[in-house]
Amino acid sequence: MRGIVSVLQCCGAALLLAAGSAMAEPELLQGTVGQAKVLVELDLAKPDEVTGRYFYQKYHTDIALDGALDKQRTLRLSENRPFFSTKSVPMQWTLKQGANGRWTGRWASKGKTLDISLSPVALPPARPDDLPALDELRRTSPYEYLRLKGLSLKKDRQDTFMGYGLQWWVEPVSRIRLFQLVSSPTAMDLSAANRTLQNRQWQEVNSYFGCLSGARDRETEFDQTVKPVFINDSVLSVSLFTSYDCGGAHPDFGDAPLNMELATGKILELEDVFWLGKGPYIHYERGMDNLEAYSNYREQLFAPWVVDQFKRLYPELMNDDPNECNYQDPSVWQFSVWYFEPRGIYLGPTFARAARSCDEPGDTVIPYKTVKAHPGPVKVTLPE
Repeated sequence: MRGIVSVLQCCGAALLLAAGSAMAEPELLQGTVGQAKVLVELDLAKPDEVTGRYFYQKYHTDIALDGALDKQRTLRLSENRPFFSTKSVPMQWTLKQGANGRWTGRWASKGKTLDISLSPVALPPARPDDLPALDELRRTSPYEYLRLKGLSLKKDRQDTFMGYGLQWWVEPVSRIRLFQLVSSPTAMDLSAANRTLQNRQWQEVNSYFGCLSGARDRETEFDQTVKPVFINDSVLSVSLFTSYDCGGAHPDFGDAPLNMELATGKILELEDVFWLGKGPYIHYERGMDNLEAYSNYREQLFAPWVVDQFKRLYPELMNDDPNECNYQDPSVWQFSVWYFEPRGIYLGPTFARAARSCDEPGDTVIPYKTVKAHPGPVKVTLPE
């Protein structure tokens, strides 16, 4: 998808409101609007262009704030002002700063007024057992960290898949669902895999709120379908397919699978288990400094190889009218969606948004016999 975790691992970061500035960190405040509890983030680095957001702790959904801090230190803010609007909007918040970082004032709209009282937030100490997703948010976005800490997962249905027992969990506000493993055909420790699954679920919950935040008061959609696609005593693959409209010019959709080692919970990249190169293998994750080498490998070796293989394996697909879905174009395979499935490794092409309907061609699978002829450095057990 450019997927909600892959490029938000893509989109979520682009959807977030400003989380800081070079001059100062945003102020994080908690308190009340009327009797309702709220959490507030304010960026006061530019007094003429104050930005922020807040949510009612009962609802958890962001309301954007925009305004200015005048020379008398009076802060006036409007809610959910449309992007790029030049129209005058009413200032619903009027605040004055007092001692110890406190802010007091009033909220007003349509003849109704409510008192506002806000105080700085002290983050709870980090816990050694915090999930990586929460630990990262604690450091990079305390506001979002505290939102997620106010939520919890609830048990949902139970399933069985390929001999493994699945307990599904749902976060009730976002309705994001994912499973954890509760049994296996042979005795094994599933705790590391479950920690990785739970971590991914919280990432998706945060992406949901990021989508709503980026849209402000415009219509939004964030519908996700999650299904296990393969599991054995070595690896697990899960498809997380999301359709989303976060207030941008066009809605979008795509898959952002989760692939992991079952015993360790370690997330697997394709090059970990399937490597066509001759020299030292390249493992790339977001933020690493070897992006150029990784991109060159994918463009110059991997993608052309995939086209050649699929011409042989799926000639009807590869002979489709190139004016519609040109699967012979190596660039659409360069950064393929991938996951394990019973017959081999599935590769999904990635097209530009205008041709996104081409992203799901069907059974474009590299057989395990071929995968095993090009192993990566991580030793995994795969079907024959």
